[in-house]
Amino acid sequence: MFHGSDRPWTHEDRDIVTPSCDLLYYNAWIWIGASPVRLHIPPNHGRYYVVQLMDAWSENFHNVGLRNTPAEGADWWLIHTEDPMPAGIDPARVVRCPTRLVWLLGRALVGDLSDVPKARAFADGVQLQGSGPRPSCVSQWRDSGHAADDFLPTCCRRSMRSGYRATPVTCVH
Repeated sequence: MFHGSDRPWTHEDRDIVTPSCDLLYYNAWIWIGASPVRLHIPPNHGRYYVVQLMDAWSENFHNVGLRNTPAEGADWWLIHTEDPMPAGIDPARVVRCPTRLVWLLGRALVGDLSDVPKARAFADGVQLQGSGPRPSCVSQWRDSGHAADDFLPTCCRRSMRSGYRATPVTCVH
């Protein structure tokens, strides 16, 4: 499930530290279960974009974008580092994920306000398939009205407060 903006952000938006005013942001929490998760990137029609993948501690481990995805789009496969490589998947399109909980943070460039619908259409074309089952801290998330608190699932905040690199597995399931 993606959550995304319908407009470029300004200095008043606080979900991202110092957001760029010429980007649409979209994000998703992904649970890498026993089977791969397909990340579909649509044709970009020359639009700059980047899909950043971060582990459970928000450490970047892979970026998908113009440099490694053809203009006509492609499917990427997200597979946990401990899981076997399934047959029939192109190894060149595999991203090995160091944690089962992955944060996807996407950005799509907006030329001007008249370009927002096209940028939104591109962002809406980025799709996930095969994720699950999700940990309860993600599936039971509810908007508290406090944007800074809502951006990170409660269980991850709790795990991260208890010590650097504390595993969030204790809050899963």
